[in-house]
Amino acid sequence: QKNRNVFLNGEAYFDVEPFKDLAFTVNTGDVDIKVLGTRFNVMSYPDDDIVETSLISGKLEISVIHDTIVFSPVTLNPKQRITYLRDENVINVKEEEKIDEFTAWKYGRLVFRSESLKNIARKLERSYNVEILFIDDSIQELTFTGTLDDITIEEVMEAIAGVSAINYRIENKKIFLSI
Repeated sequence: QKNRNVFLNGEAYFDVEPFKDLAFTVNTGDVDIKVLGTRFNVMSYPDDDIVETSLISGKLEISVIHDTIVFSPVTLNPKQRITYLRDENVINVKEEEKIDEFTAWKYGRLVFRSESLKNIARKLERSYNVEILFIDDSIQELTFTGTLDDITIEEVMEAIAGVSAINYRIENKKIFLSI
């Protein structure tokens, strides 16, 4: 009971009870999140350029410390999302009407809003434990919007192929995408 510190690589959802004398802190390497009794989602994969925190309820204090750069702490209120771009050392805070979309993964649902196929592929790789390889790099920047609700990876690939000129081939745990 000396501290309530969590170190995170990946994505996690937290529902934290307030404890007056002991703060709860999530450390992602670049971002420290001080929790004051709340529900929120954190996405911080080491191979991604972004660290993202979405606040469902309560209040958070976000501190970004990258190499020698220390940003002033940012207070996050409900229905807000903060994104830290590692490569650019930029912080963005945005109001999100549909904040629950950022925790949809907990229920087997993936939500994409004008998202590049490159980013979607990363999320699919994590969700389905597959590797997605682009035979034609030009298709990585195609954007898609949609909701995938508890379906197989084969059904996901059929949906993508059905609304685009993309072809796919699945071999074991590898998916090859081409035009």
